[in-house]
Amino acid sequence: MKFSCITSAYNQLELIRANKEHWDKQTFRDFEWIIADDGSTDGVREWAKETKIKVAGNEVNRGYRLGQALNRAVDIAGGDYLVWVMGDSYPKEDFLGQLNKAAASGRVVSGIRLNVEDGIILSTDWRIDKVKQGKFFGLDGDTVRVRFKRPWELMTLNSMCMPKKMFAQIGGMYEGYRGYGREDWDLAMRAHFDGAELWWAVKAVIYHRNHSEKAESPENIKLFDKRVKEFQK
Repeated sequence: MKFSCITSAYNQLELIRANKEHWDKQTFRDFEWIIADDGSTDGVREWAKETKIKVAGNEVNRGYRLGQALNRAVDIAGGDYLVWVMGDSYPKEDFLGQLNKAAASGRVVSGIRLNVEDGIILSTDWRIDKVKQGKFFGLDGDTVRVRFKRPWELMTLNSMCMPKKMFAQIGGMYEGYRGYGREDWDLAMRAHFDGAELWWAVKAVIYHRNHSEKAESPENIKLFDKRVKEFQK
């Protein structure tokens, strides 16, 4: 199997149900869909089992512990590549087809998010404007390598693709974070220092419903900065 697509969920049953339609419409079919549940109480886990969708994660929610739930989902993943799309987002029909063009053994690939509400695109991925302002590259091709002083800061878990072997080699999701923020940069940062190339798949698009920016935990920011310094040594 090529891709194991993992969607995180915490009390997002209605969104997850709606997302299934978009996974069913993927033009590239060599994939499985896995729900990484962080102790939901609204029936996400039961619905997944009834619908014959793989589900794993935390039995009880003890605060926002995304890393734990995602690691447990990877434990049951059968694909050669892992793909993450969060519960408040859904893929364009050719999303996996575009990732299939970009995926490679030594690469971490991140797609592009478009922020939507009621089917209307409100804004583009914040990273695009940052890159354009710095004139690092154009966005005309299918894939672009991220060349940046801290390239992991232009990656996001929400649309990221990574070889499963690479994920295991760098130790999976770091489980030391509590609350929101920096798990994805941590994963991309460790892959970078392990020798992986970081890429964008410009046409691998997901639609992000929850377009408001969440406040990152100050503790997570401090912890991440400490970890970056440790890996830079």
